[in-house]
Amino acid sequence: MGAMLKTCLVIFQEFHIVPIPNPDGYVYTWETDRYWYKNRQILGPNEKCIGLDMNRNWRGVLPKVPDPCSHWYPGHRPFESPEVNNIANYITTLPALKAYVDLRSYGQMLSIPYSFHCKKAPKDAEDLMEAALGAVSAIKQVHGTAFTSGSLCSMLYKAPGNVVDWMYARAGVKFSYSVFLRDTGTYGFSLPAEWIRPVGEETANMIQFLAGFISSRKP
Repeated sequence: MGAMLKTCLVIFQEFHIVPIPNPDGYVYTWETDRYWYKNRQILGPNEKCIGLDMNRNWRGVLPKVPDPCSHWYPGHRPFESPEVNNIANYITTLPALKAYVDLRSYGQMLSIPYSFHCKKAPKDAEDLMEAALGAVSAIKQVHGTAFTSGSLCSMLYKAPGNVVDWMYARAGVKFSYSVFLRDTGTYGFSLPAEWIRPVGEETANMIQFLAGFISSRKP
C-alpha cells in the first residue's frame, strides 16, 4: 500500500524543488565560513559588510535590523535579493500551487504562518494545523523523532519579511510551512554525516503525508 501511494503521488502530483536557493552563500560555506548564513550580495559602495538574510527580504515591513553586518540584516527593501526575487517570480508561474514547504535547520519544528505577528492567525489555521499534526506524526513513525507544531512566530520569534508569510498571504499557497529539521541543539547546524539518511527518510515520509492529505481535500 505504501509503495502504491508513493507511485500515485509521483504520477499525479507535480513537485518543484529548489535544492539550493542561495548558491553563492552555499559555496562560501564550503570555501571560507562553514556557518555563513546570508547571501553574498554587494549591498552598496558604502556598506562595509556583504549579504542579507534572504528569509527576511520578502514583501512586507522588513524587520528593523540597522546593522548590515548582522546575520539577520534584511536589506534596504523587499526583494532586494536577486535570489528572493527570482524565486518569487518563478512561484507566480505556478498558479495551481497547493503547498509550499521550506526545509531549514534546526529545531524539530513544523510551523505554519504567521511569522510577522504572534497574535494574528491565518484564516486557514485549522486546516493548516490538521495537516501539520499529521505530518509531525508521520515524521515520528520513521525513527521516533518528536517534532512540535504551531505558528512560526509563537514557536520561534517575530520575524517580518519571512518566506512562509509571503507564500501564504501573497502567493495564495494555502498549505505553507517552514520545517526546521533535526536536531534540537546538541549538534545544531553541524549534524553528523550518518544522520543524513534518517533525516531524509523522515522528511520523505512527511512530504508523502502532506501530499496525500492535501490532494484529498476539496478545492
